[in-house]
Amino acid sequence: MKNRIIAVLFIVAIATIALFVIHEQYFSVEKKETAVSRIVVPQVQKQVEDEASEELSLGTEEGVSSLVPLKSDETLFGTLSMDFDGDGYDDQVNAIKNSSSPAMQLLVGLYNPSTKAYERSAVLVTEIQQARTFSYTGMDITGDHRTALVYQGFLENGDSVMQVYHILRSSAATSPVLKRIASLRADGTIFIQQIERDDSYISDQTTGASYVIWVYGSDSANKESADQLQTRWEWNRNSQLYEIRQQERITGNLIAARELAKIQDGTVATFANFLEGLWYKTENRGSQVHYIFFDWNEDRQIVFLDGGEEGVFDWHNSNVRRNGMYISTTNLEIENLQRRIDISLISTDQIRIHVQDDVRMYFSESSVWDGYYKKVNFTSKLTKKDGNEEQSAKKYIEELEKASSWKTLDGTVVKFSDGNYSAIGDAANDNGIYSSIQLEGQSFIQFRSFTGTPLLSGIYLLSRSPDEDVEEEGAIIMRPYVLTPSFCYPSRDKMLVLTSND
Repeated sequence: MKNRIIAVLFIVAIATIALFVIHEQYFSVEKKETAVSRIVVPQVQKQVEDEASEELSLGTEEGVSSLVPLKSDETLFGTLSMDFDGDGYDDQVNAIKNSSSPAMQLLVGLYNPSTKAYERSAVLVTEIQQARTFSYTGMDITGDHRTALVYQGFLENGDSVMQVYHILRSSAATSPVLKRIASLRADGTIFIQQIERDDSYISDQTTGASYVIWVYGSDSANKESADQLQTRWEWNRNSQLYEIRQQERITGNLIAARELAKIQDGTVATFANFLEGLWYKTENRGSQVHYIFFDWNEDRQIVFLDGGEEGVFDWHNSNVRRNGMYISTTNLEIENLQRRIDISLISTDQIRIHVQDDVRMYFSESSVWDGYYKKVNFTSKLTKKDGNEEQSAKKYIEELEKASSWKTLDGTVVKFSDGNYSAIGDAANDNGIYSSIQLEGQSFIQFRSFTGTPLLSGIYLLSRSPDEDVEEEGAIIMRPYVLTPSFCYPSRDKMLVLTSND
């Protein structure tokens, strides 16, 4: 009897262990937690809470985390890992804000190889409040293989600020020394002109050429002048500071006070409405004309057009200054790509533009977009038919969209619906978008194809048969046209004749 009880208990124990193993193997779900840092909307000033979410794009990737200990009231905006103190280990400098100040701050965390940890070494409080206008990076600006901390941005009054620091470890204390080697401020543009360095510098054998800092600002001594001062700052190895080496005056055209008051009344909206529309660069390299389209009233975007390519940027912060405006933008598709546009007013139909991409990207003294621009005024005279009042472009669009489909002379079927089109036939398989243009009483339609071999591409002048070149009654004729800032003319592309299938 006793042996039977022992056998039963042994069987029960084995069954219990088996059930536990089966449960853990097939029914138990292991909970894994992944610690990912999250960008939090800073509650610094009550009046900017609605704008805080827009500020959270500093060109950093989502999921960044701080290796430096943060305080409970600090909000992380971005991180940058580089060797700033020259000990061979990467340090980390973080862009933060806290509840006690609206200004952007840089938290310097130096790596301690003894403790194998990042230590809170210093906090640099900047004058910049808007995160959208703030950027920082590390670069060997002096050419002696020391990584300098560079930050720049714009103040509330529109002035541009750039500060450059060397981070040095102090032998007498554990805390580092932040030595400021450049402190620049102007009501115009400030940027670093980067240059190529030779192979010996790259291999750490020799020092390289230092970078030049350019500063553009108004002539504060003469309030009535539209001139701009161009100042060249160069590195002085003896004083270990950036000093003024050269200053030149860029002559500007005087604008009548009355006209200036209409454009610049101190508000962003007035100046933005003045910019509204298409501008073209007066001097271009090669045959391609550079255009910039300012869309303030509808989409708040700026479009850069260069030949067949375009770049669309969201229009974010704007600061009006004495003789122009600064605009901060980000690329619509690549949010990490920031572009700053400095605009100077030259006359009532001319502006000067300086474009600067993100400070972490390589750029030289001038950009292909820098230069003088004039507003596109379509003053060309288009030939109109006597006694014939053409219908508007929108009416043509309504008619095209109303029909189920249209066909061309070669049998290609074209459909129009809500700004999108498709064209299918033996010689075409095309799709894209379109929009209407009304110019001096004439009706145009512009197509943009999504395919590599488009049937419809560019701008067409719309008209209706009967026509001397077309026999089909009631057909819509689309003649390809070229629109330039000064005139319009028919192109040599193929004319299209559309007849309704209804």
